[in-house]
Amino acid sequence: LYSERWGITIGSAEERLKAIAASSRDAKRLGCDEGEALLLISRVAKDLEERPVELRWSRCISRDIHYAVNLR
Repeated sequence: LYSERWGITIGSAEERLKAIAASSRDAKRLGCDEGEALLLISRVAKDLEERPVELRWSRCISRDIHYAVNLR
């Protein structure tokens, strides 16, 4: 998307994951209970020159999500 729309190539990205409790605002937007466990994902993506081009915070209902990593 970045490449096609804006000619930007993502060179690197850093994501941080944190368990949080849903606020009343989160609950209304996500359709969950206030206090329910959410996964907060913050992301900074940089282009090939290391300039930040994306800043994102995502909140995910985590009751049916499993995080898996396969290291080789």
